[in-house]
Amino acid sequence: MRSGAASLCAAAVMAVAGGCGFEGESDTPDLSVSPSFGIDSGWAVDTEDGYVMTKLGVTEPLTRVGFDGETKPSLAEDWERVDEMTWRFELREGAKFHNGEPVDARAVTESLQGVLGLSTPPPGLEPDSLEIQPAGERAVEITTAEPDPILPDRLSSPNTAILAPQAYEGEGPPEPFGTGTGPFELPQEPSGESVTLRAFEDYWGGEPQAKRVEARFIEDPQTRVQSLRAGDIDLAEEVPIPQLDDLREDQDVEVVQEEVSRTVSLYTNMRSGPLADERVREAVRLAVDNEALAGSVMEGSATPAAGIFSPAEPWSGQSDPAQHDPERARELLQEAGYEPGELTLSLSTYTGRSELPALAQAVQSQLSEAGIEAEVQVSEYSALEPRVLEGDYDLFILTRSYLNDGNDPSGFLGDDYSCEGSYNINGYCSEEFDALLEELDETADRDRRYELFRQAEQMLREDIAGIPMLYYQLRTAHDDEVSGYRTHPQEHYLLTPELDGEG
Repeated sequence: MRSGAASLCAAAVMAVAGGCGFEGESDTPDLSVSPSFGIDSGWAVDTEDGYVMTKLGVTEPLTRVGFDGETKPSLAEDWERVDEMTWRFELREGAKFHNGEPVDARAVTESLQGVLGLSTPPPGLEPDSLEIQPAGERAVEITTAEPDPILPDRLSSPNTAILAPQAYEGEGPPEPFGTGTGPFELPQEPSGESVTLRAFEDYWGGEPQAKRVEARFIEDPQTRVQSLRAGDIDLAEEVPIPQLDDLREDQDVEVVQEEVSRTVSLYTNMRSGPLADERVREAVRLAVDNEALAGSVMEGSATPAAGIFSPAEPWSGQSDPAQHDPERARELLQEAGYEPGELTLSLSTYTGRSELPALAQAVQSQLSEAGIEAEVQVSEYSALEPRVLEGDYDLFILTRSYLNDGNDPSGFLGDDYSCEGSYNINGYCSEEFDALLEELDETADRDRRYELFRQAEQMLREDIAGIPMLYYQLRTAHDDEVSGYRTHPQEHYLLTPELDGEG
């Protein structure tokens, strides 16, 4: 940890007992980090905050995605498919909640039942289709209404985090304070801007190297880098691309870039307006130059996309980025009834990731070369989401994880591209595609699943249901005394037992 590191909690919050740290304890951290996203929903496990809590090492699901991308044991150390409808999960011996209670079958059953009863159940899990019950002291059986060949993969979602029964005792949302199982404990009343976490000495995976860790939720990526340079934090995620070269030249800083399961796409409103015409969507695709975006805007911190899945995934079937041909784009526009300069589209994106506004400006320029005018609109994501979900937009640049709903892309395909998908921003609807998803729901054979994923990817490319542009890399910079850092392929885990600020 850099000698200049200081705690926001100590300076601003500790006048209130238990505000950001633990009452009666020093708030000087061993390590201070600034993750890419902060807490937006009051530490609610059924929101994106559930991902932040897993990232901070507070909560854990029954299974987890390993750093190799495979589904691994977590609170469940083993599992088996008893029959077509039933899975049995053997619980880890010695695992405890932060309040000292054992992670036993009763507690796990109550937790899963509790999270299924929330207003937003975990993705891919339908409350009415699951029956959960203890099978002795150290096992839980989950029975599904229909065969589910990938239930262990679904249960790796941070939204299925197991909390102690105490979390569900009140009438409000479940309380994660003192009820998690991860390597770090939350204080009782964390502030919104930062939180100091304490190592959980009885963690089943061994006591963490860092005993106290401060997480600062710094929304502006530039400010994160400034805080790292000033020695106020030791690790910053989502480093702005223009800062990378300077940071690499700093002998006290290490920069890590790793591809994650995330694609930057140009979403197209297929419901209404000009982009409901496939010729106009094809013109936009031909106007956008993915290779130029990867090289100029991203400065090599991304690779050109060919489809929705990275070629690094075993199920990806695409290899060549879409053709860039602005002249052919002009011809298609004329076929659709638009002379050069006659078509104006809205082009929206958000501020949460520093490169997206720059990408919007570059895409605007590329579209102009093909005779399409674009009006760029940039705001916070929370302000944009309701509008784009309603189809009140033309083009929307979004970075989206295709493994957000568990360690299998079928949930992503259903949410984003099925006719009834809850996050179907494009407004895509195909009976053939939905039939493919139905087959996926019944397919256990991995090779066949991979083939179906390839077919889905090809179908979306042919129908131009959105335009994949780039495969994303997570950019992290940390003090050279930080040890044990690894980039997680789905960005689930940052604070691990191995991470330390003392070299």
